[in-house]
Amino acid sequence: MFNPWEPDPSSSGPEEFVTRRVDAEHPFDFFWAKDDAGRQLFLVRLNDRTTKTGKPVKLKGLEMTVKNVPGEDHRHLILVLLRPELLDNFIKLCFDLHEVARRKNSEQSVVNAIRQRLGTWKKLLGNIPSGLLSDERRRGLIGELLFIRDYLLDRFQANECVAFWRGPYGADQDFSVGSSLIEVKTTLATAGGKVRISSGRQLDGGDSDLFLNVFSLSATSKGDPEGFSLYSLVGDLADRLSSSDPDAADQFFSALAEAGYHHSTDYDHEKFSKTGNRCFVVHGDFPRVTNSELRPGVANIRYSIELDRCNSFRINKKDFRATLEA
Repeated sequence: MFNPWEPDPSSSGPEEFVTRRVDAEHPFDFFWAKDDAGRQLFLVRLNDRTTKTGKPVKLKGLEMTVKNVPGEDHRHLILVLLRPELLDNFIKLCFDLHEVARRKNSEQSVVNAIRQRLGTWKKLLGNIPSGLLSDERRRGLIGELLFIRDYLLDRFQANECVAFWRGPYGADQDFSVGSSLIEVKTTLATAGGKVRISSGRQLDGGDSDLFLNVFSLSATSKGDPEGFSLYSLVGDLADRLSSSDPDAADQFFSALAEAGYHHSTDYDHEKFSKTGNRCFVVHGDFPRVTNSELRPGVANIRYSIELDRCNSFRINKKDFRATLEA
C-alpha cells in the first residue's frame, strides 16, 4: 500500500512537526507528519479558537490529541499511530477522514466527523480480537462481500446495500432485500458441489421469497490478475462505499466488526478467484430441513445439500436481479 510518510515529509506546514500538506486544494489544512520519535501523524490545523474538540481519544492502536501552537493563534488536532503493525489501517482511516472533511463547511463539523469516525473505527483499530477468522468463516465472509459487490452496489444506494446485509447481526439469512431473503454460501471448487446448512431456520423464509446464492472459489497465486483476498475485497468495497456515502462506509465497518473481522494484512495471504455462481429459488420440494418438520427434542441440526440435485430450482442471474429490484 502507498505510504504517504515516505519519503519523510519536509517542513511545509506546522512548525512543531516535519510535515507534508495532503492536498493544497482541500478546503481544510490536513498534513502528513512525523514527530521527533519518528511516529506517523495525521493532523489538521484548527484556525478557529471557538471550535470545540472534546476530550482526547485513545484506542489500542491510535490516539487523538489537540495541541496549542506556542505564539500562534491556531491549534493542531493530531492523530498518532501507536502500533506500526496497523499502518495499513491507519492510512485508510486518514484518507477516509480527509474525504469526509472535504464535504464539510466548518471546522466544527470536521472535528465532529473525525470523532464520529473514530467511534466506528475503534472496532477495527482498537478492539482487535486475538486470532483470525477460521477458514470456513473467512470463505463465508468472502461470499457475502461478493454478493454486495456483484448484485447490490450497482443497483442500490450505498446505505441500502449495507442495510440489506443482516448476517453479521445474527439474522437467519445473510441478506434481506425488500420481500426477498437471500442465504449466501461459498464453496471451494474441490468441495464436490455441496453446501452446509447450519440450522433448521436458514432455508425457511416463512412468507418471504427465499433464495440460495452460491459462489464457487478456487485458490490462486498472488500473481493472478483476477485473484483477490479477503483483505483486498474489503478494501475495494470500503473505497467504493466511502466515495459515494461515507456514512454507509461507517456502517460497513461496523458490520465487519460484528462478523469478527479486523482489517489486517494477515487476511491478504490467501488468494482466490471466482469460478462460478449459481442461484436457486428455495420453495416447495427444494431439498431442505426446517424446524417445523422436526420432532420434539431434535435441535441444533446441521446438514449438507448436493447442489446438482437442485438444478430444477435454479434461476438465472438476470431474473434474480429483476426480483431484487422489484
